[in-house]
Amino acid sequence: VCVVLNNIADNLILFHISAGIQDSHANSLLDLLSSHGLVKVKFNMHAKDRTVRDFAESLIERAKEIRPTKYSEMQPMIFADKEYQRIVLFATSAAAGEAMSASK
Repeated sequence: VCVVLNNIADNLILFHISAGIQDSHANSLLDLLSSHGLVKVKFNMHAKDRTVRDFAESLIERAKEIRPTKYSEMQPMIFADKEYQRIVLFATSAAAGEAMSASK
């Protein structure tokens, strides 16, 4: 999956989260996934005992809470992450399948 992230991540929509996960971030994630299928998010947040994947899971949970219908349509998932760069690649299940097929 790291190879896939390296090959496709440069062309993706990127947004930054630095002041905590807000409803607007969850809305943006769902809207961007709806339009693009793959979205790269840079988490500029740091907390003791929390990884970038923890923050990503919190973002997905927030999306599920505030827009359950859109969440059900998009089914956002963590496709790949790079802890040292604080980057997570989110995908819809359809886009994740396409990306994996393209990397073979």
